[in-house]
Amino acid sequence: MKDTHKIKITNSALRDLTAIARYIYRDSPQNSASVSDHLMKEIDGLRLMPERFRLVGHSTKKKFPVHAMTTRPFIIYYRVEPEAAFVSNIKHGAQRQPRRFD
Repeated sequence: MKDTHKIKITNSALRDLTAIARYIYRDSPQNSASVSDHLMKEIDGLRLMPERFRLVGHSTKKKFPVHAMTTRPFIIYYRVEPEAAFVSNIKHGAQRQPRRFD
């Protein structure tokens, strides 16, 4: 096991992050930036021991483990591969977990 992992953010996760920021921006532009920054810092924290968070499934194509990191009120879903941790989705905790992971 490596000491640190690279972090890769998929297009799907970037769309989720953009949608979250836009939704919050309607009521509070300042909070929108703050929440986005917080989520990015949490994602950056996956560099060290990404396996430490709850296992929620496996990716459908590559069969790598998918984990979920909770950073209230959001859940960050990511798969851990030997070369990197790939962030696949960012959802509000009230939303359903994705049915499958790429």
